[in-house]
Amino acid sequence: MIIEKRKETEGEEIIRLFLEDEGIEFKQEAEIPNLRGDFADLRTADFYLLQYKVYVEFFGQWNAGDKHRERYKSKKEVYKNNNVPCVYLYPENLGILKFVFKRRLKAELTKHPELKWQLLKLNWTLFWEKFGLIGIAFGFLVYYIPNLYLKGGLLLLLIAHIYSSIKDSFLRKA
Repeated sequence: MIIEKRKETEGEEIIRLFLEDEGIEFKQEAEIPNLRGDFADLRTADFYLLQYKVYVEFFGQWNAGDKHRERYKSKKEVYKNNNVPCVYLYPENLGILKFVFKRRLKAELTKHPELKWQLLKLNWTLFWEKFGLIGIAFGFLVYYIPNLYLKGGLLLLLIAHIYSSIKDSFLRKA
């Protein structure tokens, strides 16, 4: 018997294309078996982000009625009870996907201490996106400035900024 793969929704296509554009490796239709307290033998998440070890669920029918909303809430509760890291996206998020996705991914990684290296990787990616070559140029500028006091001040600024960018990776509230 041949089982056909479910057809991708338009929202899932937008998310898939976004992940591809961002260079994020993922597996689509990722299975999550044996979840405690679940009526289903197996759950299937829309995406699994390989480099971050986080699932992504698109709740495309969230606004289509209470039946769908309850189904999504149930799925969310099962994931929470099983400590499954997951980013949840809704139809209204698609227009601002880059902003919402990165913010929710960072929040999800922060909740899971076992994913501190993935959080560090995300923070570095966000830092590089924000500063890129300008950050490197700033580093060279600090290195080549002859005035020791000015160099020290610029270096402290750079260190403070890097620290604030990555502190969430290691300094979590218990």
